[in-house]
This record gives sequence, C-alpha cells and structure tokens, in this order.
Amino acid sequence: EGVWDWRPAAGKMFYSRQWKHIAGLNDEIDSRDPQLWLRRIHPDDIQEVLRRVAMCMDPARNVCIHEYRMQHASGDWIWVRMSGSVVERNEDGVPERIVGTIIDITEPVRLRQKLEASHELLAQLAQHVPGAFFELAMSADGKASCPFVSAVAIELFELSPAAIEEDVERLVERIQPLDRARARRAFLKSAVTLKPWHMELRLGLPGKGLRWVEVSATPTRRPDKSTVWHGFAQDITLRKNAELTIRQFNETLERRAHYDALTGLPNRALFRDRLEHGMRQAEAAKGALALLFIDLDRFKEVN
Repeated sequence: EGVWDWRPAAGKMFYSRQWKHIAGLNDEIDSRDPQLWLRRIHPDDIQEVLRRVAMCMDPARNVCIHEYRMQHASGDWIWVRMSGSVVERNEDGVPERIVGTIIDITEPVRLRQKLEASHELLAQLAQHVPGAFFELAMSADGKASCPFVSAVAIELFELSPAAIEEDVERLVERIQPLDRARARRAFLKSAVTLKPWHMELRLGLPGKGLRWVEVSATPTRRPDKSTVWHGFAQDITLRKNAELTIRQFNETLERRAHYDALTGLPNRALFRDRLEHGMRQAEAAKGALALLFIDLDRFKEVN
C-alpha cells in the first residue's frame, strides 16, 4: 500500500516510497505538491475523485473509498483503489489532515473487465437461443441462489433476470406444487451425487397460464463445498400439447377398435384378445380356464 498524508489548508501532501513506486516515480522525488497526485488522475475520473474527497470532508461521512485510473510514469494507465479518512479537524470542524492509501488493482480490474465482456457476449448469444441459460448455486449450508440467468427468462418465466437473481424463490413459486416437490428432491439428489439434473416441469404463469419447461443442468462441486449448476431451460409446451393430442387420438382409435360404439361394451375383437391372454396364462400356470357365455335373444335388433 502506498500511503499519502494531505494537509489541505497548507496545500501540502506527503507521498510514501511505496506510493511513488506504484506511480512509477523515482524514490528521490521529494515533492509535497498535491498536483503530483491530481494531475495523474484520468481526465474522465478526476471529477468523481474530487467529489468523493469532498464527501470525505463531511463530518457525517469522514471516510472515502474509490477506484480510479492513474497515469503511471511509463505513460500507461493503471487502476488504483484509494482509501482515506479525516484524522484532524479544527475547532470549526474543517479538515486539517487527511490520511489514506492507494493499492494497485490493475490486474483484478482487467480480469473483471474481461469477465464482464464475456458475460456480455454470452448474453448477446443467449438472446438468439430459444431458451434460457442459467447458473444455480447451493451453499454448503443448503441455501439456493441463481447468480445468473439470461434475458430469455422474461419470456420463459415472466420474471426479469434481476428479480430471479435477487430471489430465486420467486421462480420456484411458479412451479406447480406437485412438480415443485419433485424438483426439490431431484435438485438435492443431484447435489449429493453430482449427476446431471434433467426434468420436465409445469409452470403457472400470470400471463400465459400453464406452460411446460424442460430443464437440464450439470453440477460442479467448489472448494468451499458449495455446488454450482450450469444449465439450459426451454419451453416445451407445444411438444407436450402435441404428445397429448397423439395420445388422445390413439386412445380414441383403441376404443373404437375394441368397444361397441352404441353400447360402449367390449366387442368381439377385445373378447378374443382377452380370451387368448387368459388361455396363455392358464397354460403357463398349468391351470384351467372357465368361460361363461350369456346370450341375449333378439339383441341384434337393438344393436
């Protein structure tokens, strides 16, 4: 950490050897001019830095922490985190001495910027995919959260990504009760076994009503014993409706093939099928089979 000690009334500022090292300056420079610091602040950051310093002088605040760009002696721009506090005031409460430090945070900031850029790229790509990418997490004490979900969540769940990331229970509450309990069991089992989690769930949405979604996610255990899932959710309502239509159609064909349309009673085809099945069972068990035949006179006229 590079230490600085500023006396505003006197217009003097002390810079430690480490402060000069962070700025790339020669240790032999013996300047006490605050401009040595101020003129190195990036033009786009100077106003905010001065505003933060002014806030620090307020007795109600007394402390200031801020990140900004500072020009290195090489000409490059580095990122630093400034921390400072008022340590002396006069009788009128006016600051007479402010002491603080700076830390070079260039590498962490660059890493953060790269991460933010990758998240932005992922978000742009996710907008063109018919589903939502997400990251679920469960801490070692069992608390669940959703650190990330793509923008498609608005269409898929009728919830904004920010709302889900703030409280994942808002999404959980939209899962139908029976599916919700099943999903929790599967979620916990995946956390224990670290096997992929795949489910089809029903959601009750305020606008679209009942919808089906398919969820697939793969878990990873972290060093802190927490578990993270990266996965994908998509709307499969059309597919489920098609499956229901086909099933109902097949059931209708099945009924027409084996039941009399007028009486609703089993027809000869179903009778023959059941008889052959019973005969096979009796033969396999080396048992007997009894058949009771009832004839209704003149039923043909009704049928």
